[in-house]
Amino acid sequence: MLTATFLTLAGLAAASPIAPRGEGYAPYTWSKAWSLVVNVTDISTDFPNYPIHGRKVVSIHSGAGLNTPTVTKEFSAGADIFFNSETDRTVRRSGSGSPTLPPLGLVEYNNPSIDGEHVHALGVNFGPGTPGFGMSAGPLNPRPCPHLWAPQEGTFVVCDRGIEAPGGIARYAVQFVDGEANSAPRNYYAPEPNVPSNCVAVKLIPQCETPAPEDGQSSQGNVTVGSAQCYPDVASINWSQYAECW
Repeated sequence: MLTATFLTLAGLAAASPIAPRGEGYAPYTWSKAWSLVVNVTDISTDFPNYPIHGRKVVSIHSGAGLNTPTVTKEFSAGADIFFNSETDRTVRRSGSGSPTLPPLGLVEYNNPSIDGEHVHALGVNFGPGTPGFGMSAGPLNPRPCPHLWAPQEGTFVVCDRGIEAPGGIARYAVQFVDGEANSAPRNYYAPEPNVPSNCVAVKLIPQCETPAPEDGQSSQGNVTVGSAQCYPDVASINWSQYAECW
């Protein structure tokens, strides 16, 4: 079992929930809107020149109707706000713009020649999104500790793809890596065998946000917005005080 680790960067302390625990789980609440906080599952693997632990996910424009999820440059910077669409079991970005524009959904796709056989690129793109992403209880989240889960077994990663983003910073893209086929049940915080050397395994933990999107017809289409488990302030949680989450 890994020992408790606390990382303080730019005045933000964000402990990793992979250490021995006390009794019970960290308290959460419910919201119809949430941001995603990056939690490096093995803090020793974090990028030394651009630590991502404790930062939030934000999408960067990468083409017509396409946005690549990456991590915020500063801990206090803005982040994407997401919600669950119960209508089609997708995750969408809130406040995607004019009512004449289509929704922005979290999508997954694979380009083996670029990303590798087991690596899936993610996008926050025009359209409803890939069904199967979600928050709260689900097939890959049986315990009461909310985090984002994907349509299939595996782990989220942040990969250094060596691409320069606006502002001159290296783009660290959020992607997804398949788990081993027919593998035995395991700790989902353990790095997957298929994680490339330029990637870091992470959990994406929800932080409650406002305002929440409304049900009904809007720029998101005719959707029912679902409530999800989330933490009021991820950075303030001392994970060592609680039972192991995953």
